[in-house]
Amino acid sequence: MEYSLDQSEQVEMLKQQIIQQHKQISDQQLQLEQLNIIIDVLLNKDGKYKDQYKTTDNTGHHEIVKRQAQSSQTISDKTTIKLLQGRDGRDGAPGSKEDRGSKGDQGPPGPKGEGRDGRDAHDGVQGIKGDIGPHGDKGDQGLTGSKGYQGSTGSKGEPAGGLVYVRWGHDCCPSTGAKLVYSGRAGGPAQYQKGGGSNPQCLPLEPNYLKYQTGSQSAYSYMYGAEYQWTNPLVPNTDDVDVPCAVCYVPTRTALYMIPAQYTCPNGWTTEYYGYLIGEYQNHYRSQYSCVDVAMKKVAESIANLL
Repeated sequence: MEYSLDQSEQVEMLKQQIIQQHKQISDQQLQLEQLNIIIDVLLNKDGKYKDQYKTTDNTGHHEIVKRQAQSSQTISDKTTIKLLQGRDGRDGAPGSKEDRGSKGDQGPPGPKGEGRDGRDAHDGVQGIKGDIGPHGDKGDQGLTGSKGYQGSTGSKGEPAGGLVYVRWGHDCCPSTGAKLVYSGRAGGPAQYQKGGGSNPQCLPLEPNYLKYQTGSQSAYSYMYGAEYQWTNPLVPNTDDVDVPCAVCYVPTRTALYMIPAQYTCPNGWTTEYYGYLIGEYQNHYRSQYSCVDVAMKKVAESIANLL
């Protein structure tokens, strides 16, 4: 059977009480023996104790001295009995838990030891890199920072947008802020051919070719140079002469329109150039109208009616 903490203490106390009682019984038996000796001495009837009777143990626990003197049949006994302290008793049973004293005060610290300082430890082996932890929650938005200083003004860039137009009859752009992209020759289909495009083209003086095959082809579209075809005393020496052209770019404009039958622009608009409205002859196939510059130029190396 297992006891709880309090029951174990009670059993230990009972054991100690039994041991104490056995000790008391032993002491009482010793005292009884000593009393029997005294009684035997006092009740001795022969009266012939002439010698001194003395018993003493080494510890001095008891001493009995008996003397006898005989006179006229009268027994006079003088007995000295000295009972000394018995043996030391055993430890008593421990007190109950409630009888324990309070905890004593903490003692003063002991003197400093004479040992030397330990040596510095070596760095340990680096551990294996752990797995990446889970992504944390998004933090709160920080406070708005103070307004910074205004930066320096940058260099002026090219304006966005702009427009491109062709100045027919001239090889350069007017002085209205327009920039020359390239100059060339006016060209298109022949007046008696049905194929080709209806809008005239400003052909560069130095064309770039992709894949091509020289010689006559079975499927083709011709491109011819344009000529002035008229008899006009207001523009002398221009008949059967090739027509120059210039492609111009204006970065500050956003719209372009050709106004027929007028050579001035409405308020808020800029005149790039003005001139004559040109179209195909009445018996030719139709094409677009074009505005040929009033200050038209002619190509000096032109060959008339070259088809």
